[in-house]
Amino acid sequence: KYEVFLNFRGKDTRNGFTSHLAAALHRKQIQFFIDDEELRKGDEISPAFSNAIQNSDISIVIFSKDYASSKWCLNELVKILDSKKMNGQIVIPVFYQVDPSDVRKQKGSFGEAFIHLENNFAGKVKKWRDAVTEASNLSGYDSTESRLCLLFWSGNKKCEFFPLPYISKKLEDASDLTDLDGFVGLNSRIEDLKSLLRLELHDVRVIGIWGMGGIGKTTIASVVFHQISGDFQGKCFMRNVRDESNKKGVVHVRDEVICEVLEENLKIGTSIIPPRIQKRLQLMKVLIVLDD
Repeated sequence: KYEVFLNFRGKDTRNGFTSHLAAALHRKQIQFFIDDEELRKGDEISPAFSNAIQNSDISIVIFSKDYASSKWCLNELVKILDSKKMNGQIVIPVFYQVDPSDVRKQKGSFGEAFIHLENNFAGKVKKWRDAVTEASNLSGYDSTESRLCLLFWSGNKKCEFFPLPYISKKLEDASDLTDLDGFVGLNSRIEDLKSLLRLELHDVRVIGIWGMGGIGKTTIASVVFHQISGDFQGKCFMRNVRDESNKKGVVHVRDEVICEVLEENLKIGTSIIPPRIQKRLQLMKVLIVLDD
């Protein structure tokens, strides 16, 4: 129903950054949901808002100074992360005039807000804290670094912008999901593979899918790739690796993977990766699938 759902603290950003973002999305004809404050009643989100979250491809979470003081924002965030787990929704955090480390570690205004909430909502605060930590660790975008990373606006940065091509690319990826209708027993295999990946660990993992031809190895890899690739700063699904390596050489295939991950047209051509490219890759969290 919606391509983008906007989660934000109205008093902080509604008449500033969020309104500019909404206008830019409208100009690009991107269907988005932005709430009307008059529709908010109490602290619990209504079924209409829950449905809007569940029926969106992407949620943009705008962390601002007083975000954590809004129980409504926090409840929406919990629902957004539930949708991410259940439906593979893409979640993009934006840090508006707040330090990302303050959000992750819940210091400054975020720490003060949670201390205040613990007095009256002790049973919910842990879930809210966990949701803020999880969302703030997801990948956003920073065009000044020409790479995917956390999006950060500070008070001394006068130009406010949002990379709409990045949003469009995310929407394209989300719409490219494999249709699972008619596949029997595939979901359990997908969950098995995702459990082996151990995405909660910040390490390097290599997973092999082995079996005879025609049993769905590529299909499973494709579905998992599309479901989790939004959590990575770079990605590549390289098909027919064996044939391509035999025809053009392993170095050519490796260069194709690097170009896809960095989203640039690079011509390395040698067995040694230049140090500047090595450094860029070392700073990125990447997902690579080598098929066949």
